[in-house]
Amino acid sequence: YELDLSWNNFTIITGDAFTGLISLQYLNLRKNNISAIPPGAFIYLTSLYSLDLSWNEISNMTSGAFTGLGSLWNLYISYNQLSSIPPGAFSGLVFLDYLDLSYNQISAILPGAFSNLTRLNTLVLNFNNLVSIPSGAFTGL
Repeated sequence: YELDLSWNNFTIITGDAFTGLISLQYLNLRKNNISAIPPGAFIYLTSLYSLDLSWNEISNMTSGAFTGLGSLWNLYISYNQLSSIPPGAFSGLVFLDYLDLSYNQISAILPGAFSNLTRLNTLVLNFNNLVSIPSGAFTGL
């Protein structure tokens, strides 16, 4: 099952927005005006395989933003306004295979940002503002 909500004017995602969509596998929220992802925003999407949040205005991520997405394989967050990746930003995404963070403003990757992403095969970080990578930034991959 797929749900394409791209090219709309959503600014926030509420915790109950996707209640009852337990069979949803693909969610496209590309090209909206989403500025933040609150903890638990996707908690009911336990079967989701692919999530596209690219081309939004997301400027920060909090721990718990992707809670409930234990089946997620692909996550696209390119073309946003992210400036850093905090520790635990992707916690719980144990099956994540592909993560695209390109075309953001990322200047800092904090140690533990990618912890427990042991199945990640592709991490895309091109076209950001990275100057250095601290020790431990990729621990857990």
